[in-house]
Amino acid sequence: MPLKIINNGIIPEHDLRTFDFHEMEGKPQTEAEDEKIHNQIVNHPDEPMVPGGESFQEAADRALPLVEKLLQSKDVIAIVTHNSMYGLIKLWYENGRPKVLTKKFRSEYINQDNSNPTGSYICMPSDVGAEVYLIRHGETDDNEEGNFRRSNATLTESGRAEALDIGNELSDEGIKRIYSSDLPRAMETSRIIQSVNLTRPKGEKIYKIKK
Repeated sequence: MPLKIINNGIIPEHDLRTFDFHEMEGKPQTEAEDEKIHNQIVNHPDEPMVPGGESFQEAADRALPLVEKLLQSKDVIAIVTHNSMYGLIKLWYENGRPKVLTKKFRSEYINQDNSNPTGSYICMPSDVGAEVYLIRHGETDDNEEGNFRRSNATLTESGRAEALDIGNELSDEGIKRIYSSDLPRAMETSRIIQSVNLTRPKGEKIYKIKK
């Protein structure tokens, strides 16, 4: 795959998207629906979480190999993603980056689901000592309304303020690149963070990771 040149320091990554909930997008995220999805994650990780969607294992298999590569970074970078992926990556990192996501891991995953507010972030030191910041995007209209997130969901005013807060808090960290889910809410979060945080020489070309 040829290298893709990105000139604004934000690298959109399809693999960092949230879980594909297919026909559930935009519908109310009820406790009953959450329970069904959680059951699939724990007991049937290789089967779709919802009809027509992807399985938990498929989601992990697309995201975690990319994060493994990003954890080799010699530069300070950021990863902007969604609640489902933020929780998965965070737990995976804290558990020593396991190759196999066991039933115990999956149970722990659902127990901490929705425990990370919009605008959360953590620092995951890379394997060579650089900081890798994992960031959950700001609040969206679907978050506010309690619906399963649509692909085109956008940030609320509160969500934009959360992104700005993150940018300001990380403004002295010297982030060189932002790897972002390519969905609008994550990209908007990334652009806001970048507007106050990104530091690189003018005109520097940023390259997409080669897969």
